[in-house]
Amino acid sequence: MISGGLQDYLGSLLLESDMVSLYTTMSEPDTDGDGVPDSSDAFPYDPTAWKDTDGDGVPDGRDAFPEDPEYSSDIDGDGKPDELDPDADGDGMPDAWERRYGLDPTLDDSGADPDGDGYTNIEEYMEGTDPLSESSNPGEREKRIFESSLLTAAVILVALLVTYLFFSRGGRGLRRERKEPPLPSEGILELDEELEEFLEE
Repeated sequence: MISGGLQDYLGSLLLESDMVSLYTTMSEPDTDGDGVPDSSDAFPYDPTAWKDTDGDGVPDGRDAFPEDPEYSSDIDGDGKPDELDPDADGDGMPDAWERRYGLDPTLDDSGADPDGDGYTNIEEYMEGTDPLSESSNPGEREKRIFESSLLTAAVILVALLVTYLFFSRGGRGLRRERKEPPLPSEGILELDEELEEFLEE
């Protein structure tokens, strides 16, 4: 009588299918106590998760792509799976570059300065320097570029000077023009007299 009365009362509130579900829930074990029976719980030992639509082993609540079994993570939330994203954490530094220098490609560490040279990782990346070497930094690179520019300018200046001197001397280069010493006036007179005597003979 009690059972029938309870069934009549519940039947006025619930559909028959809900009755079955309620009975099943009340009779089946729920190991993690999350309110979902173990038979329907994809994670029966995790009270914070119970559903895994794509069956990839990642709860829907933590799955960035709950209906795609191939992908589940999107750290920077750009809609692109981390496996296909060249910069998974979205910190402006490519994952390959971060791995090369031992940085964490899953963490935004663009503002960090592991070598303590006063320049952040993102600044080191932008300038093409080593974020783990204090001697390799944007400041040193700019200094080397400046010194190299000075050397180049000096070489060009010397080349222009040599060219100017070459052409200003009529193509004779830097060599001195060789000049014959003038004949003394007495020598010229003697030659003239000898020439006249020869012609008179």
